[in-house]
Amino acid sequence: MSRKVIICLIGLPAAGKTTLCRSLLKRYSPPSSPFHLLHLPFDSHLPQVDHTVDVKGWQGARNQIKLRVKEYLEGSPNSVVSCPMCPRTSSGVSHVLLLDDNFYYRGMRKEYYHLAQHHRCAFGQVVFNTDTASAITRNEHRMNSTVTRETIEKMNKLLEFPVELWERHVLSLKSVPNLTDGVLADRSKQVAGFIEQLLQVPLEVNPADLEAAREAERTKNLNNALQKCDVFLRKIISRKIKADRELNIQRDYSDYVKIKTSLLGKVKSGCIDLPSESDDLSLLLDQLFDDEWT
Repeated sequence: MSRKVIICLIGLPAAGKTTLCRSLLKRYSPPSSPFHLLHLPFDSHLPQVDHTVDVKGWQGARNQIKLRVKEYLEGSPNSVVSCPMCPRTSSGVSHVLLLDDNFYYRGMRKEYYHLAQHHRCAFGQVVFNTDTASAITRNEHRMNSTVTRETIEKMNKLLEFPVELWERHVLSLKSVPNLTDGVLADRSKQVAGFIEQLLQVPLEVNPADLEAAREAERTKNLNNALQKCDVFLRKIISRKIKADRELNIQRDYSDYVKIKTSLLGKVKSGCIDLPSESDDLSLLLDQLFDDEWT
C-alpha cells in the first residue's frame, strides 16, 4: 500500500541537511527505490531577509510553504513540492517529503505533524547534531551564504530537540567533522532505514478529526430524532384539532404549537429520553403532550 511520509530535518545552518538530501535523491531514485523522495528546501522559498527585521514577510513566506505542502497532500497539481525524478502520477509507491529547514523551534515542526495527522501521513524527524564551530566553518565556505556567525550561535541556543510524545519517531545523526562521501553514504543508508520504519508505523487518527466526526454523527442523530418527533407531534395536533371541531370546541390552536415547540426544545437539550421504537416514541409524545396541556 502506498503512503505519504513527512520528515522534518532539524539542525543548524551548514549542518549538511541539503547535502544529505541530494545524496538521498541520487542513491534512492526510481525505479529501483521502494519510495519516491521529494525534497523541499525552505531556503529556495523564503525571502533572503533577516526574519528578526521583516517578521511579517518571513512568516508569510513560511505560511505559503505550509499551504503548498497542504495542497500536495491533498493531491493538487499546482503544489511547489516537486522532483523531476519523482513523477507525481506514479501509483502504488510511497512518497517521502523531506522538509529541509532548520526547524529549531518545536512549534515549527508541530504544525507539520498536525498536517500529517490530518492527512493520515507518517511523520518523523531527523536531527543533525553539529557543534557550532563546525557549522560556522562550513557556512563560511558556502557560496552566497547570507547566514551570519551570530545567527548560527543564536540558533544553537534556541534549538529545541525532540522530546515530546508526538516526536517519538526520531533519527539522530552524530556530529562529524567533514561530510565525506563515506559519511554521506552511511547517513543515506540510515535515513533510508528510518523511512522504511516510518512506513510500517500504524496510521494515527487526529483526535480533533475524530471528535469532529463524533460531533457530526451526534448532530445527525439529533436532527433525525427531532424530525421524527416533529412528524409525530404534528399528527397529534391534527388529531386534537379534528376532535375539537367534532365537539364544536373553539380553541386558540397556537397553544398546541407552543406545546410542540416546548417539547422539541426539551428533546434538543436532551431532557427527554427517547425510545428507539416508533410506537413507543408515539405513545411517549402523546403522554407528554397531554401533560403539557393540563
